[in-house]
Amino acid sequence: MLSRIIFLATLCICLFPSSQVFAHADIHERLEQTSRLIAKTPQDPSLYIRRAFLYAEHDEWEKALADLDRAAAHSLHPDEVAFDRASILHQWYRHEGGKARLEAALRQVQRFLARHPDHADALLLRARLRRALGQPETALEDYARAIALTPHPRMALFMEQAELLQKAGRPQQALEVLDKARIRLGTAPLPLIRMAVGIAEEQGRPREALVWQGRLPEVLARLPNERLHRGDLLWASGRKREARQEWCKARSVLDAMPKSRRAQPAFAGLGQKLDERLAGVTCHPAMPHQPGAGKGEGG
Repeated sequence: MLSRIIFLATLCICLFPSSQVFAHADIHERLEQTSRLIAKTPQDPSLYIRRAFLYAEHDEWEKALADLDRAAAHSLHPDEVAFDRASILHQWYRHEGGKARLEAALRQVQRFLARHPDHADALLLRARLRRALGQPETALEDYARAIALTPHPRMALFMEQAELLQKAGRPQQALEVLDKARIRLGTAPLPLIRMAVGIAEEQGRPREALVWQGRLPEVLARLPNERLHRGDLLWASGRKREARQEWCKARSVLDAMPKSRRAQPAFAGLGQKLDERLAGVTCHPAMPHQPGAGKGEGG
């Protein structure tokens, strides 16, 4: 008997990661607990809302929406549940698709915003729904309002707004949004830097890309792949002597790396790229960076 229990336990661990097993069990436990509370106080709408989101977490969408109907029936104003219904419909769409779910979610969040026009989370949800429905201009308006109304907006909100601006053919505004994000966040997180550098490069603006790339943490900026990139940006900006200096530094750092590290994907092919850029160039052991050197020089 004991051997069978051990076998079943081992099988469970092999088939399902432990975190998923416990999370799954935890949802069932919370569902049962919430259902017991509902049985005791069936007039409390917050309990139905709580259970609705647990059902949604378990991908039981119809049960989730049915619980929101029950919550609305016990609410002082049914539209108060509209935001929750829109959220679950959006989750359902993200899991299984279906334009009708998006449209239904948009109608629900509109109902909620009619009563709460400055609700930042509802505005953000409407922005995402409008974006998914191919309505970029109104989505951008909602993003801007949601961010303005959020005391401490997350980096992802700015990046969503900037990405939508870029796709709408407004790269300069996208870069301005990312710069505002840097100021509001009080720092320039790596994904923000990468996105800004990418947009600036796509627009043929290497000088602006250089400014953003210069905000990389020092530990990253020293890596040979980043030095190669910086050299490319300097070259495109007409600062060819400084570009060669960066490429030489990149070569020096790369050569000093253990062979096992040079074989990592991040550095694969880097040596060949540096050889191409440094063809005919002699890298001295110390090529000091001289402020102003090479600026405006033709080659």
